[in-house]
Amino acid sequence: MHSGRRILRPPITPTNLRITWRRTTTACGGFRRNSSRLICMLLISLTGGIGVGKSTAASLLKQRGAQVLVLDEVARTILDPGTSATWEVSQIWPSVVRDGLVDRAALAKIVFGDPKALAQLNAITHPRTWQAAERILEGWDASGDAEVAVIEIAILANSPRKFSSHLNVVIGADMDVRLERLEGRGLTRDEALARMNNQRPQAELADLADAWLDNSGVIGDLATQISQLWEERLAPYAANLAAHKRIHGLDRHPEPAEVQRCVARLKYYGIQAKNEGSGNLTASQPTDGRALSAAGFVPGEGCFELADPAYQLTLS
Repeated sequence: MHSGRRILRPPITPTNLRITWRRTTTACGGFRRNSSRLICMLLISLTGGIGVGKSTAASLLKQRGAQVLVLDEVARTILDPGTSATWEVSQIWPSVVRDGLVDRAALAKIVFGDPKALAQLNAITHPRTWQAAERILEGWDASGDAEVAVIEIAILANSPRKFSSHLNVVIGADMDVRLERLEGRGLTRDEALARMNNQRPQAELADLADAWLDNSGVIGDLATQISQLWEERLAPYAANLAAHKRIHGLDRHPEPAEVQRCVARLKYYGIQAKNEGSGNLTASQPTDGRALSAAGFVPGEGCFELADPAYQLTLS
């Protein structure tokens, strides 16, 4: 069994991380899949059920230097007056659109209790939301000012993009804590339970999680977890991607679930990989280096290596 010994490398600091990015940004090739993002920055999907404290976690990550994109905020603009999405909503639920304005509370009451209606609304808003989000992410990437970008997203589990980011960070919290928070926002207990039950059960998010943070306690507990995640994983991962070389990380073999997520990311970017065991993957067809970078891989000696510092995985 591997010891998880850390490879001895120079220590990383927020300062030299930023310098590294500024030196290498212009050398980064862009890769898009269906108009998807460029790949010079580490992209994190931050997710979790309603009431777990995603916004709190996002704020803490922002304090560490990440750029944060709240997908719900982007989605709200999709139903602004005069948009094509607002017109489509008016054709399906005319009672919730008056003088070109969407009554969002009325629309929420309709869709959160009706899976079919929710699917209809998602079909209208989701593609437009992601198109708008991609434009923002590409702007950050092109500017060279974002070493780490975080997308705060409520519903990642059923999304075709669930493995499109370099890492998924899942926030969890105990049921009673979540209910208390939602009641504090003005929801009744029945309304809170209905919204929670409309989402995928929290326990089922484990297969998505590259990192799981518990937010059942006070904010200081979450802040400690965020700091550890940033220092031990996010900053080194970003530095590895920027350098196009794995210069920071552990040498342990990955767990089966970790390999499965990596294979899923490669598949999202059009690369079919096979697990050969002992931390090795093989690809049966020629691979695009830009696609590999989008999936988190950087050139190694005679192979590609996963830039994630948490474990060692190669692709040949």
